[in-house]
Amino acid sequence: MDPSLARWYFSTMNARMQKRKPATRPSTRNPVRVAFHCTKYGRDMLIDAALVSGMPNFITTPKAHILSFYDVMIVTEGRGTVLIDGEAYAVEPGTVVFTRPGDLRALSIPKVDAACVFFTDEFVLETMRDTQFVERFAFFRANRPSAVLTLTPPVKRAMLRQFREMRNEFRKIGDDAPHLLLALLSRFLVTLNRHYIAVNGAREAGRASPLIRRFDAEIERRFASGDGVAEFARRLNISAGHLNVLCLAHLGRTAGQLIRARRVLEAKRLLMYSAQTAERISEMLGFEDPSYFSRYFKRETGYAPTEFRKARAL
Repeated sequence: MDPSLARWYFSTMNARMQKRKPATRPSTRNPVRVAFHCTKYGRDMLIDAALVSGMPNFITTPKAHILSFYDVMIVTEGRGTVLIDGEAYAVEPGTVVFTRPGDLRALSIPKVDAACVFFTDEFVLETMRDTQFVERFAFFRANRPSAVLTLTPPVKRAMLRQFREMRNEFRKIGDDAPHLLLALLSRFLVTLNRHYIAVNGAREAGRASPLIRRFDAEIERRFASGDGVAEFARRLNISAGHLNVLCLAHLGRTAGQLIRARRVLEAKRLLMYSAQTAERISEMLGFEDPSYFSRYFKRETGYAPTEFRKARAL
């Protein structure tokens, strides 16, 4: 990460970003990269629970930003829109916004307040050494149907009570705090996941196949290579048919759909926050013919690249 782009919600955000402004169209160019500061409480802590109103440097303007950590935000005040990787979602009190590391996010919510729970991958690995913890939650998966969830008033009150339990633990941090916070975080996420699945019909996740995890890592490394399913399968030493069966069983989509989704996601991000031309983006993503890239992108999103950029960015 470029250190000059790193920001921290709690102390180092540029002062001009602190002023809350009326909602305007979100700007997704030159996004701020937000790092997690682990010494806010005087000792290394890779989890936090805080209100937006208690974080004067939280980005509440429509300025685009990319988090290096997970953020679960339960909106308590304000109505508006959140833009996550090009998808616009309506937000009101009771809406939960789920943001993953790397998601491009922009908020346009006047007078917003929210209860936020932040944590890093390192927190989970250090406290429970479980590399698949996050995979169990439908709202954090790559193929999630939505980045938001609307809670009923009773469920909202229950979730805010759980949030307050977590926040209270930071007022008296002891040596055993990370263990209790992990337990509280697990309950918080499991409860939200049940409601999310009830609303969206997302399948419950078991322990992912090691091959699926390797395939996911290969996609992340090689999504811009232009390789098809057969080449990915060859790298995993399995047949393309077997790879598709595994992907459908564990993720509900074919291997080809997953590869295309990652390429399209990167194209969206480049169109929204870079000044690269569509032709240059097509080259960066392994397309030999810019016109084919335009057709490919429109088939997957419903927009031509230039139309998408115009619709989503200033």
